[in-house]
Amino acid sequence: MIERIKDIFYRPNFFRAQTFTFGQSLHFYSLTVLCFVVMAVLSMLPSAVTVIQSIRSGEWQVQKSIVAGLYPDDLTLTVNRDTVTTNQAGPVVIPLPEAWRAMAECDMRRCVREELPANLLVIDTKQPINQSDFAELDTVAILGAQEVGFHNPDRGETRIFNLKEAGFNDRLIVTPARFAEWVERGFAVARTGLLVLMFFMPALMYLGVWIAYLLYALFGALVVWIAASIRKQQLTYGRAYLSTLYLLPAPLAFCFLLTATSAHVPLLFTLVLFLVALTNFPKAEAFAAPVKITPADSSALPKDVEVEPASASDGEKPAEEAPKEEKK
Repeated sequence: MIERIKDIFYRPNFFRAQTFTFGQSLHFYSLTVLCFVVMAVLSMLPSAVTVIQSIRSGEWQVQKSIVAGLYPDDLTLTVNRDTVTTNQAGPVVIPLPEAWRAMAECDMRRCVREELPANLLVIDTKQPINQSDFAELDTVAILGAQEVGFHNPDRGETRIFNLKEAGFNDRLIVTPARFAEWVERGFAVARTGLLVLMFFMPALMYLGVWIAYLLYALFGALVVWIAASIRKQQLTYGRAYLSTLYLLPAPLAFCFLLTATSAHVPLLFTLVLFLVALTNFPKAEAFAAPVKITPADSSALPKDVEVEPASASDGEKPAEEAPKEEKK
């Protein structure tokens, strides 16, 4: 088994011969993607089980009640094309639920729970949105009269969009009862969508990865061609593309194992592909030169060599002479 695994990642004679066909390369590539997807699905299986358990348990209902309770009971919000108005005289502040703050993920170095903003949404239709408003209001999102802005605490990014870009041309009135109805429908659709997505996720993932790396191989062929040229191996672009399909298992396996450490190195996949290509395309001196057999020169033999008949002492009887014809 170890030898077979080694043959997947290191087989210089195979790449030097270049006898494989397009069908063989595609078949090997498809099996490689299948193994990669199976490993990925198995690694995500505990999370999928947790999601299914939360849907079946009371946690799903708890989250639905938290979302439904975000909307203030005395708020009526009106969207007339690209303009937002409310029935409140001042800004409306919707705080971040403490249950969500407690669910904030912590990594091995620090916990971001205390760094989360205090508010989830601030509705202020009296003044335009500025970048500094997010820090002053300590909020994730701000809804203005004609703008909406979002702040990402993890990345420190802030984006503000004009409502005209949404292309909404109707009149919409949001009340607490309508908002509760939307939440009920949204959670029902989300529950069904999650179950369907988890059922079809392996097939969708396989199709997506299969197409993605076939397209990547168009660039990877250039990397393999450069590595082969360094090793004095002349390849056409088509042969380099087929060689790339055979070389993909090594960078796929390496990057899959690296995801467990949460490390991110730019162009790591391409770098591993280049190093594996260099290894599998050794220099010509690394291979034993074929033995050349030189035929003997017949012109060097003497022309006056005579071959004597075998004598009786050699264990053979001399041939009897034919009887002579009697003369009449």
